[in-house]
Parts: sequence; structure tokens; C-alpha cells
Amino acid sequence: MELFSQPEGSIFSPELELATGYVALEAAQLEDTLGELVVLYAQLARETAGPDGATEPQNQEAAPKGWWTSGEQLLTALRAIGEPSLDALIAGYEQLHGQRNTVVHALPLTMPGTDMDFTTKRVKSTKGDEQPAGYTLAPTSAADRLELAAQFRQLDSLASDAVTAVMGSCLL
Repeated sequence: MELFSQPEGSIFSPELELATGYVALEAAQLEDTLGELVVLYAQLARETAGPDGATEPQNQEAAPKGWWTSGEQLLTALRAIGEPSLDALIAGYEQLHGQRNTVVHALPLTMPGTDMDFTTKRVKSTKGDEQPAGYTLAPTSAADRLELAAQFRQLDSLASDAVTAVMGSCLL
């Protein structure tokens, strides 16, 4: 198998496969950077300067438990930080996270003779939340997914800037 060739027997276009992979990778990168923010703010919340300049533990439960287990838990942890400068970043992630879930967990259906695909996402009952059986159907394309991946990259750049700012404040 040559590098970047379509897997034998795949029913999906190579463009859609690559674009879906880019969304998953860019989303993972953003979630890693946002996790770094959670860790940094938790560390700041646990420590304060004592009279001799040494740091002393304060709040050992600074980040909600399980913040790394899902995007929803990560959002909860980010909101718990309570830092207004992160509001736009949190809102951006909240919007993109739902789209990422659709791309990663839904089935793309290719419409023969067109350049448009549809995404079907089955409604499932998870985490004890009973839902009636059903599905959603939404148009999508490889170009849409590439644009979504670019939005994740842009938001990761903002998140990285926020990490840098927090790290700078830790050194002061």
C-alpha cells in the first residue's frame, strides 16, 4: 500500500477520508492545549505565595475530577476556571466540539453523481439519558470538513496564546 492511497474496498472518497482525519487530529490538538490550560489554572489555584515567598498548597481539588474523560467534562473544567479572558475560547470550543462529534461519530453517506455527502447520526441513549430512537441527516462535504479542521487550528492558536499568558503569570 503506497502512502496516502485509498484503502482497498473503501466506499468513501479519499478526500472525505482525509478531511475527516484532519478534523479528528486538529480537534485532538486543541483538546490537548485546552487540557494544558486546565492543568495550569489548577496548579495556580493550589498554590499561593507564603510570607517567605515559598508556595503553599491551597485547594487540592482545583479542577473538576474527570475533566479529561470527554469534551463535555473538559468544557465543565474550563468554565470552572472562571476566567473572563477565556470566555471566547470556551464558546468557540463549545461550538466546534459538537461539530467534531458529528464528524467523528456519524456515518457519511455519499450521494452518487454529486459532490455532496450527507452525514447521518443516530440518536443514542448514553450516560443514562433516555432518547427515542432516531437519526439526524445533514449535508456535508470534504471541503466543509477541511474548513472545520482550519477552525480547530485557529482556535488552538488562541488556546496556545492563553497557555503562554498563564505560564508567564506563573513566573511573576
